[in-house]
Amino acid sequence: MPTPTNNNNSSLAPIEFPQGYIQLSLAVSRVNIVQHQVVTELEMKQSELWKKKSQRFKNVDTTIENVLYQSKRPLIALVLPSSSLALSDFDVAKRTASTHFDFREYRVTFSKGMELATMLKQLDGGGFTAIALVRGGGSGLEALDDLKVLEAVTNLNTPFISAIGHEDEKIFIKRIADKVVISPTDLGNYFREVIERVDPGILITDEMTAQDIEMLREERRNRGIPKSQTIHPNWSQASISSNVVFSPSPPPFKDIPPSDTKDDLPF
Repeated sequence: MPTPTNNNNSSLAPIEFPQGYIQLSLAVSRVNIVQHQVVTELEMKQSELWKKKSQRFKNVDTTIENVLYQSKRPLIALVLPSSSLALSDFDVAKRTASTHFDFREYRVTFSKGMELATMLKQLDGGGFTAIALVRGGGSGLEALDDLKVLEAVTNLNTPFISAIGHEDEKIFIKRIADKVVISPTDLGNYFREVIERVDPGILITDEMTAQDIEMLREERRNRGIPKSQTIHPNWSQASISSNVVFSPSPPPFKDIPPSDTKDDLPF
């Protein structure tokens, strides 16, 4: 019988590997770029103001219309830059709306945030129906995003209208305004449209003066015409005597020349 071999003292020979290298080939299919979002102190403060304002937005349309429905005149504070040029289109619409509105103009340097903020705070206690910030487009609008100005606007108790620049000019103050119109010209048109909504018996055109509109109103009162009926300004005593058109169901006034108006009657 063979004798078992004792391998306890035997040693294992080291295994030798051939020398070489491993080549790896990587194919890049997508690159992810990680950007760190940096929030500035100004943006953080603006976010706080937005949250605060979002809980206290005011309905400017309802506020103004309620005053007009009470046969009262809304009092509007117009805040304009001290160095601005005349805004002809806005001025025309404003003069037209002056038959129903009272306007007060206040001039201040928009680039000085403290002065503008102080002005807004003072006007807030002046009994105004609304405060409108009015400025045309161009450079320098970023000054209106001064924190002092934004804080003043956020804390206003008076409804605030932004009529700043143009539609494509983005500034934060528009986000906290109770109402935004895209330009000063549109602000003037807005006041005129409010009058037509509340007092639909008058159709207002740019050519009409405050005296023309008042003559229309007086003529309608004399004829006993309710507000639900419309007087067209082109056929009023302010332009063509006795040519008046009513809508939707005119009373049979004998002084309306049928030959002059039949093609324009809305029925």
